[in-house]
Amino acid sequence: MKKRAIAYIVLVSLIGIALGIKCCIDYLLPIFRGEVYLAAHMFAIPLLICALCRSFPITVRGEEKLDLSVISVLAIYLTQGADAAVTVYMISSLFSFEHNTQTNKLEHIFGIGFQRLLFNDSTVILSIILPDLALSLIPGWIPGPIQMPQVLIPAALFSLLTFLINGVLQLSMFCLNGELPLAEMAHVLLGLTPNVISAMPMGLLMGFGYSSESYMWFVFIMLFPLLLARYAWKLYLDSESARSHLIKAFINSIEAKDKYTQGHSERVAGYAVQIAKQMKLSRHEIQLIQQGAVLHDIGKIGIADQILNKPDKLDADETLTIQQHPLIGVKVLEEVGLEKEVLEMVRSHHERYDGDGYPEKRAAKDLPIGVRILCVADSYDAMTSDRPYRKGMEFEIVKKILLEGKGSQFDPEVVDAFIASMEKK
Repeated sequence: MKKRAIAYIVLVSLIGIALGIKCCIDYLLPIFRGEVYLAAHMFAIPLLICALCRSFPITVRGEEKLDLSVISVLAIYLTQGADAAVTVYMISSLFSFEHNTQTNKLEHIFGIGFQRLLFNDSTVILSIILPDLALSLIPGWIPGPIQMPQVLIPAALFSLLTFLINGVLQLSMFCLNGELPLAEMAHVLLGLTPNVISAMPMGLLMGFGYSSESYMWFVFIMLFPLLLARYAWKLYLDSESARSHLIKAFINSIEAKDKYTQGHSERVAGYAVQIAKQMKLSRHEIQLIQQGAVLHDIGKIGIADQILNKPDKLDADETLTIQQHPLIGVKVLEEVGLEKEVLEMVRSHHERYDGDGYPEKRAAKDLPIGVRILCVADSYDAMTSDRPYRKGMEFEIVKKILLEGKGSQFDPEVVDAFIASMEKK
């Protein structure tokens, strides 16, 4: 890890923990002195729910996890203030666990490493304190018994600011370490903001329960839709993961069957993304193009080995057979639930700009931009890769072929974008 990232982690941890300790003292000392009365349920139940939310997060991708403790933090803040929210969150660390994927067991959260725990807790602490300072500027706003509709604006602002501040503090570490561009950080934050706002009503409803001992049963009732939402989201993520594993299995099968395909799909995906970025396509379009590029040759799974691995050029019948692999690929992938843009790329990646390609001889006006990009990326990798009957060509030779094919085989705009992106490198 870079020195500036380490320095940032240490600085955030020191500030966050110092402020957290102050909040704990300010909240607990008057209670211990008997100056403030606090019913046991006002502390124990929020602590229990916060620890449960932290112990059973949802794995979003790889090591990235999402827990729902923000809902409990919002409810505590609205009813008891920032000191209480920070105190409950800090103490919940003593009762929180995490799932160890290697041992398949729940282990205490301290097992993730003391430095990482301090940094994570510090970002949450700062994400509670800083929004509270901002909300103190709202005339008449004081955390306490929830009153509608006055609480709606503070609740929405606190939820949004807490998420944004925590996201910026966490992701800045990756930016400083050179792992995440600023534009990507902004995209991640903007993409998740609607999910945070949609969770606010759950925190409000829990806040009603925290406000009065007679309504505490309401908190436990609210746990059921919370757990149901978590279960439904987990099922969705599991299905997405299963689909990703299935696609990976397809690709591995093709690479085992066709020696030429080994690494080809990954390289083509890289070139296609490079072109798409040069053409300033949207992030969603780039994701679809990358997926289509990785899967474009999947139909070769239905082609005989003696044709795929023939050391010489194919004869007319063999050529006709292999020209069916785009349609075979679509049939294979139709049941996987991929978006139609991805299937279109698989179907048409051997079509030409002038309509003289295969398997359906479709012209440029019928080809989406993803298909036209894939045609260039696929052709470039085919020409620069070693084949049984020839060596891969040099870039300058391929560049000349691409330029000569503008308007006939290739989309001129895509060729220009690809050459420009390559020359930048």
